[in-house]
Amino acid sequence: MMIEKGLNPDEEEKKYRKPQSMSIKLGLIVLGLGIGLVIIAILANFGALGRSNATPMAILALCGGAALTFANYIESRRN
Repeated sequence: MMIEKGLNPDEEEKKYRKPQSMSIKLGLIVLGLGIGLVIIAILANFGALGRSNATPMAILALCGGAALTFANYIESRRN
């Protein structure tokens, strides 16, 4: 029926995958930021952060970026 209308079934299927991939990315970002917070808490407990306010933000940015990179890797393997 889709072919008779001139629609490509593969393209229609990809339209419905977007919300799922968005939830995967969001979930991995939250997980990455949570891991970053745990790392910051451990370093703060041992006094390894020092007086720099940039270190915790850098750790969060690195963990969030790593989570986004991993999410894109998973998405590219799915397609």
